[in-house]
Amino acid sequence: MTLLLLSFQAPQWWWLLFVPPFYFILSVAARKRQWKKLQQALGKRCDDLLTQTHPRRRRDCRLLITAALTFLVLSIMEPSWGEERQQPAPAPLDTVFCLDISRSMLARDVTPSRFERAREDVRDAVRSFRQGRWGLVAFAGSARLVCPLTHDRDAFVSLLDDLTMEAVTRGGTNLESALAKAFSTLKSSGSSRGVVVFLSDGEDRVPKAEGAVFEQDAPGSWTVHAVGYGSILGVKIPIPTQNGEVFLKDSEGRDVLTALKPASLKSLAGRYGGQWYERGVQGFRLGQIMKSPGPRGIRISSSDGSTVRDGMYQWPLAFALLLFLLELFWRRGGIRP
Repeated sequence: MTLLLLSFQAPQWWWLLFVPPFYFILSVAARKRQWKKLQQALGKRCDDLLTQTHPRRRRDCRLLITAALTFLVLSIMEPSWGEERQQPAPAPLDTVFCLDISRSMLARDVTPSRFERAREDVRDAVRSFRQGRWGLVAFAGSARLVCPLTHDRDAFVSLLDDLTMEAVTRGGTNLESALAKAFSTLKSSGSSRGVVVFLSDGEDRVPKAEGAVFEQDAPGSWTVHAVGYGSILGVKIPIPTQNGEVFLKDSEGRDVLTALKPASLKSLAGRYGGQWYERGVQGFRLGQIMKSPGPRGIRISSSDGSTVRDGMYQWPLAFALLLFLLELFWRRGGIRP
């Protein structure tokens, strides 16, 4: 450990330190212009008004605001001091994505479709990290390992891009089959820190699926997250054909409607200490979500053994708020100069 006096964890905001003196200069200049106009308008009476409005109080208010802004900028720069500690690097993290390729994922209540949006989210997540291994399981009524765990990000993305809805021929959405395949992939690779991420609409047409109890055993260092795609209102499923698109129909010739079924996905994530997310939320980024720790305290992004220090941004922030309150009290005449 190294003892250092002061450093900043976000020094890129240093240029904001120009804001407080800039404010002070502008406020002084604006006040001078204001009094100049008053002198022109009121003449000799302006001197009497000047003595009645406590110029010292105005000056002190400007100084208080300038100081408060300075402490606020220092808080944004995240100051830290004290002993510098080396953060131990954890074991590399293994992530298996379970991507639903059942026909209901062709629905377009998420643009361009549920399947294409889920595939783009996986790309985004992989681009967000530099360490660990990645695996891909495609599933519908059964599950298939598309990409074993690999450090080769380009190879993973290439296999992801080549994935089609025909990779699994059996219809349905068998979440348990995909879970078993993901866990066996982690186990056969000797993974000590594993995460499984399901991307599905949860519309499980396999018997016992809705609200099913997942019985697969998982070590305490494995976590399962689930992301749901689609709306709960229900939409038709377009099926591409040689003559264009048609809508999927049931045995009686009626259009099949598909809707997001979150119950099984929530049950899956809750059973294995993970989180449930709905893809329709604006501003969703799978890569960002995977960087946050789940209930088990597992963070998908792994540390590289960097040094850490205690952050002390709260102190300058508290000083800034105190000075703002003091300026408000002073300006209203609560403290006499």
